[in-house]
Amino acid sequence: MAESAVQKIVDLGAEIPHWNSSKKALVRAVEDLAGTTRRVVKRSRFAVEDLVSEAAHTVKQRPLQAIIFASALALGAGAVFGWMAARNNKK
Repeated sequence: MAESAVQKIVDLGAEIPHWNSSKKALVRAVEDLAGTTRRVVKRSRFAVEDLVSEAAHTVKQRPLQAIIFASALALGAGAVFGWMAARNNKK
């Protein structure tokens, strides 16, 4: 029993350098993922800013079309929500 416990300790001691390299690889992977996440968030923010800018430009260029589109969107959303509310009341 004591010999097997000593052997387990020796075996675990031999694995410690491997744990250290695994820890380094894990830390590197987490840092890479964090960097990628930062880049994606930054690009997404720029894409949303471009979209808002483009929408504002389009509304200034074609105001009547923007009003018609917004009205159609509101009518469609109202119809969908009304249909869902009526469907839920039947249950």
